Amino acid sequence: MTLEHTAFPHLTTVGWQGVHRLAAVSGEFVVTSLLSSATPDQQRQAIQ
Repeated sequence: MTLEHTAFPHLTTVGWQGVHRLAAVSGEFVVTSLLSSATPDQQRQAIQ
């Protein structure tokens, strides 16, 4: 799985910007793992 908006369409534009900032610091693999194992609500909380 890759970090693409189509994989997580429920995330807002602001949330998606947060995903990319987190990926820049932690790495894409870490963020992808976090998002793929979390519920949509948990995903929103993680990127705030």
